[in-house]
Amino acid sequence: MSRWLAPLAALAIGGCNANQSRGYPLYPATGSEPLPEELSRLTGYVKYVDGEDVSRYGSTFRLLPGCHLVRTPRAWGHTESTYGGVVVKTGELAFALPMRAGYTYVIAIETEQTSGLVGKAEVRAYERTASGEATREFSPVRDGAEVAACRAEAPRPSSLER
Repeated sequence: MSRWLAPLAALAIGGCNANQSRGYPLYPATGSEPLPEELSRLTGYVKYVDGEDVSRYGSTFRLLPGCHLVRTPRAWGHTESTYGGVVVKTGELAFALPMRAGYTYVIAIETEQTSGLVGKAEVRAYERTASGEATREFSPVRDGAEVAACRAEAPRPSSLER
């Protein structure tokens, strides 16, 4: 069975270079704008970041490094009257991402067609370098220990905690 990335995820992965789409800033405004290499970039199947609904700002975001809790929408899909469509009910999934400066984090839906109208889908998160090389893969959070491990690996300044 061959795997292929859903159209949204493919577009997100294709734009992984941190200098391409700047994305919406999800950090406090200060006197000077941080340099791109001082920020993390998040893109893809995202609805909430650190408890805030960010879907109205698009699907690409700039964040300060540190552990961020990212939640997905409950369903993804695209339908077209001529060709039909695909609907994936993922449920709301959470990812604890220990974001590093200069890296891009992609939340992607991977689908696998098994037969006819039935298929399988999985949501994963990937860490990528500025050149697009995948360096880490993340599964949805299963328990609070994974969030604690993320916070220990990549703490954020206390003034930014919500």
